[in-house]
Amino acid sequence: MENDFGTSVRPSFEDIEERFRQWRGHRKRGESIPEDLWEGAVSLCAEFTLSKVSRALHLNHATLKKRFLATRSPHIPGSVIPSDFLGDMFMSLIHTCNLGGVNPFDYLVALQKYAKDVFKNPAHWMPWNYQAAFARGRLLINCRRPISFPLAVTQSDAPG
Repeated sequence: MENDFGTSVRPSFEDIEERFRQWRGHRKRGESIPEDLWEGAVSLCAEFTLSKVSRALHLNHATLKKRFLATRSPHIPGSVIPSDFLGDMFMSLIHTCNLGGVNPFDYLVALQKYAKDVFKNPAHWMPWNYQAAFARGRLLINCRRPISFPLAVTQSDAPG
């Protein structure tokens, strides 16, 4: 939120409570909470617990939590990763595995199975060199061929 000088100022807990009181005093039956009030409530969650905010503002805890988690950045430690970022990450991993001739499923299974070793030395567990970690440790893995995802169907690929 911006003040009269164009700088960002976080409203106090009391300010948000008062805004909710005013809105509830003048709202029509069945009217949804305005976005600016939700934004104010969510901004309080960075400083106060979700339970305290939801109780004080008489909000549904699950709805407030969902809105709060949706604002978290994937680049901040401890934050929730949005699904679009997660999808991009997995597509990148699948493509990297395919470029290296590695089956992405086998690679992910190996990371899960040998998680302790992965955390000890992550540089040895990249898609292009993780099979060497098996060779060093005399571990064998049943490697299947890479999964291929056609990027485009050409006329010669079309049936008929």
